[in-house]
Amino acid sequence: MPVDPDAVLLEHVFQPCADRLASWTTCFGLARGALVLACESQALTLFWDAVRDPTSVNLVLSGLVAALTLWGARQAWGLIKRTERQSRSGCMNVQRIALRGQRLSWLGVGICCTAALSTQFDIRAAFNILACLAWVALIYFVSCTPRPPLMRHSSRMVAAVS
Repeated sequence: MPVDPDAVLLEHVFQPCADRLASWTTCFGLARGALVLACESQALTLFWDAVRDPTSVNLVLSGLVAALTLWGARQAWGLIKRTERQSRSGCMNVQRIALRGQRLSWLGVGICCTAALSTQFDIRAAFNILACLAWVALIYFVSCTPRPPLMRHSSRMVAAVS
């Protein structure tokens, strides 16, 4: 029986991570953090390219990639907000099914990026790999089912029960 890597990652890696951190933040908060990490890593990669070889072609290409990254970040931020509005704690996230194709494509991009950049490992490759992995984490955290926050007991209620 073939193993579905998407289901394995979603059910055994990202969902337990989101569940474990539910008292600290939601899965959508983790997705926002991954988005910021992806954009910052991509920006550091572009900065490294611009400083290392400041030709006009390299600067224009870095600017285009930066614009595409910002556009992608804006789209991702909208997806996170829309999904957070549509979801209810404890109910299955509708994006779990809808984003399957995107999760698989980002997983493929992450694997190819990591494999290609690991052969020529330098600081630029490290930031690029980090950006790829953060984009993958983003799409998986958006697909997680939010858990209800843990009930907090007041000190008076705990004292009354004791």
